[in-house]
Amino acid sequence: MSRRVSSKIDFWLLGILRSFIGVAVGIALIVGMVALLSWNEIGVLQAERALALGTAPIPSNPDSLVWTIRPIAMIGLMAGFMLLGGPLAAIANLSSGFGAMVRFGTAIFATALGLGLGTLTIAVVWMFYRPWLSIIVVLVGAVVSIGIVCLGVRIADIRYKSDPLPPPDAEPPAV
Repeated sequence: MSRRVSSKIDFWLLGILRSFIGVAVGIALIVGMVALLSWNEIGVLQAERALALGTAPIPSNPDSLVWTIRPIAMIGLMAGFMLLGGPLAAIANLSSGFGAMVRFGTAIFATALGLGLGTLTIAVVWMFYRPWLSIIVVLVGAVVSIGIVCLGVRIADIRYKSDPLPPPDAEPPAV
């Protein structure tokens, strides 16, 4: 086997190994963000219940912390799902030009799954305290997730119809 072919195979194997390490990090990130989001929402419900019963002093500004943690957790969920899609992109890099398409597709689905799981987590926590609000949160999350997927499909359709696949690389990137 020539040195050039060997270095290309080593590059692909390294990319696949790196992406599977990303999967482990992605799973940990998803579990951690769901736990953070659940803890945050349970804390909000406990504070509201204590205020309603008159057993707790009025907090200074709990909403600022709540609305800081929610977007951080949603972004963490999206990043975790993107890491889970890493092996697909690494395997798709074996055939020239498909890696970019797969990365774009996994990013769109990761965004939709992250927003969907985040809103579902919030809704499950709120289900017994405010069921109608919980149902509305699930519906909004579903509509936004489906909208992101539809928008991504439309962008991909426009992007890849106007720009055909590039020719195969002559040289593998330097490692």
